[in-house]
Amino acid sequence: EYSDFVPIGYKAYATLPFWLTLLGLVLLFGGFVLWDDHRVKLMSDAGLARKTRAGKVASKQLSVARKHLADEGSADFYKALSAALQGFVRDKLNIELSEFSAANIRRVLSERGIPDDAIREYQSVLEESDFNQFSGMQSGQSEREKLFERARAILTRLEKWI
Repeated sequence: EYSDFVPIGYKAYATLPFWLTLLGLVLLFGGFVLWDDHRVKLMSDAGLARKTRAGKVASKQLSVARKHLADEGSADFYKALSAALQGFVRDKLNIELSEFSAANIRRVLSERGIPDDAIREYQSVLEESDFNQFSGMQSGQSEREKLFERARAILTRLEKWI
């Protein structure tokens, strides 16, 4: 028969499970404090929140664009692609929509040390998606797929630098 009694003189604080449990609780508490501090910073600083969430928002927009990839003559594909490209750079660099122009973006990205070829590629993909969105011209699925891959590639490159 099993007994719940412990021997006289048994010291729970002298056992390894006691100290591991205590250490785990201290680490858990420290992690909670750090997480809460980060959350408070995000809540109080809109620019930091935008910068932190820029990649996720762009990824969602690219997912929307991918859904519309097969749609013939759909401006929704180009609209989502343009939103992903513009939103990512605007959010990462905390640029307002009124300040978003080709010249200003070129200047800001250059100041960040981003190579000219990457800036040209970004602006080229953005201009092409905006043109196709508003022109009403039909483009083939293979052309849309190539543009989508170019957009995804340039966003990945910019993520490393910004």
